[in-house]
Amino acid sequence: MISFTEQDVEKIRKRAKAEPKYVEKLLEATKDVRRKIYIPEKALSTWSQYYMCPKHSVLLKFDYDDSEHYVCPVDGEVFTGEPYTGAWWCMAASTALGGAHQLAVLYMITGDESYLKLVHEILLGYAKVVPSYEVHGNVPYNKPGKIMAQVLSDAGVLIPIIRAYDITKDTFTKEEQELIEKDLLLEVANHIMTHFTEQIHNHEVWLCAAVGMVGILLDNKELVDFALERKYGLKYQLDNSVREDGMWFEGTIYYHFYALHAFLDFEKFARYTKYSLFADKKYGAKIKQMLELPLNFVDVDGIFPSINDGGKPQGTHLGLKRDHYEYAYSYFKSEKLLKAVTMGLKDGDRITTEALLYGEETFPPAPKHEVKNYGGNMYGSIGIVHGSDKRSLMFKASPYGGEHDHYDRLGIGFYAFGKGVCSDLGTCRYGAPLHYEYYKNTATHNTVCINGDNMPAGKIIYSKFEDGDMPVFDGAVAWKDGISDMPDSFTIKQWCDESYEGVTMKRRVHWFDKYFVDIFTVESDNDLHKDWTLHINGELVNKPENATKLDKIADDGKPQSYLNNISTVEGEGVMRFDYDCGECKLSIHSFASGKDVIFAKGPNNPSIDEISYIIQRTNAKNVTYINVVEAYKDDAVVESVQYADNKLIICEKDGTKREVSTQI
Repeated sequence: MISFTEQDVEKIRKRAKAEPKYVEKLLEATKDVRRKIYIPEKALSTWSQYYMCPKHSVLLKFDYDDSEHYVCPVDGEVFTGEPYTGAWWCMAASTALGGAHQLAVLYMITGDESYLKLVHEILLGYAKVVPSYEVHGNVPYNKPGKIMAQVLSDAGVLIPIIRAYDITKDTFTKEEQELIEKDLLLEVANHIMTHFTEQIHNHEVWLCAAVGMVGILLDNKELVDFALERKYGLKYQLDNSVREDGMWFEGTIYYHFYALHAFLDFEKFARYTKYSLFADKKYGAKIKQMLELPLNFVDVDGIFPSINDGGKPQGTHLGLKRDHYEYAYSYFKSEKLLKAVTMGLKDGDRITTEALLYGEETFPPAPKHEVKNYGGNMYGSIGIVHGSDKRSLMFKASPYGGEHDHYDRLGIGFYAFGKGVCSDLGTCRYGAPLHYEYYKNTATHNTVCINGDNMPAGKIIYSKFEDGDMPVFDGAVAWKDGISDMPDSFTIKQWCDESYEGVTMKRRVHWFDKYFVDIFTVESDNDLHKDWTLHINGELVNKPENATKLDKIADDGKPQSYLNNISTVEGEGVMRFDYDCGECKLSIHSFASGKDVIFAKGPNNPSIDEISYIIQRTNAKNVTYINVVEAYKDDAVVESVQYADNKLIICEKDGTKREVSTQI
């Protein structure tokens, strides 16, 4: 066995004996595959992302025993046929192949031959059919698969196969070993290498991790070199895909962890070999930096703000990523990793396979996590500032990150009282229509959109953060002379160069704890309409009486065509708009002269309900949008806002008066 020593196995068995819930959890995870194993004679799996309700953008119920009917959990509608059938088969195959590793662990712990028999059935069964599977799949951003419909998913299921085989290899006959190694492990590894994309991307991290693990298992240096030493291999990815502050270049917390997952899977397999990345001072430090970075973004409750693909409006708890930290903490023992692995830890949370196999027996007392403002001025990154009553604001002035980034340079997300008041919507699973048609686009983010079109990559001119009692974010992006931050990564063009050519945008946000001042300028030589957008998770309570109803504000096919209940009013001076957000109230003081103020409703995430939009539109070539945004429970702090001579004067109810220059 490569991945565990005899001492490791003894420790794992002892831990499982002392805490029977580890076995109970593994039995629960494998209950379906212990009843029935699906090994189709031909490739039936397509893309699991298609297993979505097209109306509500939620995952359909997965019934392991029913391959023909797929039920929406919101309204009970039953779907049949494609694309759902192939997606169902993808999840069924993943259940079997992922279950092989869990069953192998059960056998290693208990010695029960019934679990070993199932491992044999899965590995030998797939080894007999996979060579005859046709290469198939038409998944955006991915090359075709062998077992699955994308080569990325092939890597994802190959890794648990490798781990299962490593544990149980000595229980197979020589002939069976040859069959599994040739017709399953090498068959899929060769397919992966044939369909490898030359790019920096989380996909290639997974592909290299899987190929490298096969190489280590079979003592095949050619495969290991492919995974580690080649351009776009694991070392290259760490050198070129990780920004200076440790953020994965795609600019999304979800895919930051997704890439880490593959690095860690490889490392746990390679840890006792000369191929360990942790043992390499340079690359071990890189991965440790990636693991520690997310702590800069979590709030007092351990919640990440939503951003880009994988994000959800209410954020994601760090505890859901705890498995990334079990082995990492056991190796590095850093204070930050201790915080990460213990944050929000409750009884039973550590009953996981990762904790059983790789975690420490116990943790020392962890220091309290204190939120700190974070601004990546040196890196053109993503910043966050915190205030009282769980208020926080995320500021995005990061270079474009490719496939999983969204088209929202200088976007913001605002949280207060534990709620995503004006948060980034994130997205749903990619097979749902709203992913590409709505969630991913410039017009559905808290930034400025021109002509309803998506921003190209552009070039981040600067990204600055001044911390202190009254923090300030500053950022600028330009689309000039063909210069852009386009990464070395395959990207499908889903933007409009013409609408942004020659444009410069700047945004400055002044944070005053209970409210913030947002100043956004656009400089251009075009007269296309320019929309400053803020979506609010609440209801407008003081719509102007003279507002005029509109049928639509965008052509069909554009993201704003999903908006409804639209009305507009001509802006005049400083106008106040109030929203009831349930847990709190929101007030927006807008200097609206020269702009049309548009009110609308649009899909939330998931699209089972709606959010409110406020849009300030103008066709002026050069424009400055000026807004003061406050979230409060009972009484607002801001009493009035005045604007004159490029200066904003904010009067608070306690007599405090603030003057803010609007020139940036």
